[in-house]
Amino acid sequence: MRIDMPATDAWEKACERYRDGLPFRDANVHVQIYRGYQSAVWEISRSLARLFSHKKTIAIPAQSEPSLVKMAISFSEEGYQVEYLTPEIAASPEEWVKVHQSDLLFVLLPLDDMITGRKFDWTALLGALKDKRVFRLGLSHSEYRMREVQRPGLYDGEILSLTPERCLFVAGERCRVQPSVTPLLVWSDDATDGMSVLKWPESTIAAHREAVLQFEQNLPQGFRPFFDSNQVDRVYDRAVIWHPEIDGLTLASELVRVNIGKSGTGLFADQMDLIESMPKPGCDGDFETTSGCRWLDLRFSDWLMQQGWSSEKIRGTILIDAVQVGAEIKRRLEEVANKILQFQSSN
Repeated sequence: MRIDMPATDAWEKACERYRDGLPFRDANVHVQIYRGYQSAVWEISRSLARLFSHKKTIAIPAQSEPSLVKMAISFSEEGYQVEYLTPEIAASPEEWVKVHQSDLLFVLLPLDDMITGRKFDWTALLGALKDKRVFRLGLSHSEYRMREVQRPGLYDGEILSLTPERCLFVAGERCRVQPSVTPLLVWSDDATDGMSVLKWPESTIAAHREAVLQFEQNLPQGFRPFFDSNQVDRVYDRAVIWHPEIDGLTLASELVRVNIGKSGTGLFADQMDLIESMPKPGCDGDFETTSGCRWLDLRFSDWLMQQGWSSEKIRGTILIDAVQVGAEIKRRLEEVANKILQFQSSN
């Protein structure tokens, strides 16, 4: 028998356990956990809107990722002015800030690209907003692994995506978010998922960077590095490459076959079994891809194309965990690609 009601203080206790995992102790800093970063984006933005209902402008980058776009559309439907931050505004934001600061509720800025790990530089914009009563929210998918989480300023908040089902929000004193639904969910007594990955040791960061760059500069024939320069500021937890003639899901699933030592009666003979053996989309794994066949969403590629991705790049991009890269995975890539190309040419 059970009474279908969760403990009312379970969420608060779970938040305090996450507070204990931070590199600083400050009772004035707000620490909250959410069921994934999408939930955090929604709850945090709506709570700030309720608390400061007189402010009717929000801002996100132009060509933002889907979760931010959906949030912005919801605000727009309620009469809010949504400002889309172009690279030109981000580089020289002073005039834009002067025009909008009195009515601006928050800016919500991704700190890294959710797919490629490329970091975004918002230094000028954040500097222009530093002394303004505007909430500055940062969304970090993976870049928090490259640095210590810092104590936030009065109007600052960081949304850290720890796992697909766990997100950490660390915010300054004035950012008094009161989520509507999250505290009512069931939270286990030992919920600390993802805290072990907050920051890598410096030795790990350096080793991953060296391994990824060396791998991307010496790819098998036909493969291309996603980034044109090794000077791109990025998170080195993944190699990002693509092949113009091979679907990324086909490539990833065949690499899974090799990794788990699975044999088959022929290429693609048990392809669905291999695809199902991959982690669910969005979860940690050794291989991932932007192929539409992986995500089964007709609109998945829209925002990537808006950012300038070609259809070939979307179909053929594959991401490889930094732990996997090296001479052995290069050999496997070459073998698998040759098999796939031979199969395609014979059919």
